[in-house]
Amino acid sequence: IEARELELEKKEFNLTTLINGVGQVFQYRLKEKSVALEINTDARIDHYLIGDPIRLKQILFNLLGNALKFTDKGKIGIDTKLLAKTNGSSFIQFKVFDTGVGIAKSKKNTIFKSFKQGDVSVTRKYGGTGLGLAIVKQLVELQKGSIHVESQLKKGSEFIVTLPFEDSKR
Repeated sequence: IEARELELEKKEFNLTTLINGVGQVFQYRLKEKSVALEINTDARIDHYLIGDPIRLKQILFNLLGNALKFTDKGKIGIDTKLLAKTNGSSFIQFKVFDTGVGIAKSKKNTIFKSFKQGDVSVTRKYGGTGLGLAIVKQLVELQKGSIHVESQLKKGSEFIVTLPFEDSKR
């Protein structure tokens, strides 16, 4: 990504199928932890869009994986919302949320940097390298999108990604 060698695909895909597929991958791990999965898709979003489904999956897998990693009870999920539809494009918001440990206000600006995590104790307890969110941010920005986080300690987090997609002719 940093070498600018990553090329984005531009192909038609079914957004509902993609999101449900991402959720399906986590079913076994959800049962192990007694965590519920909630997926909500805005009915105004066209099922078929044009963009890079592989990069979108990477973003959602990483964010939902983190949500599950940092949630011992409660729920995780994805809310998908149509923000705007203009000139053949749809601007879609993906909110990946959890009821997990949350992130301290003082750490919100560092979590998107390479090799950074919210706290040293996070690495000890949960593992990881601190690269996932840095990669997600780069993938989002490469697609001309944006990402930010809203969180409260011990109440959970919401990672909000906004991405543009071309509308399909279907």
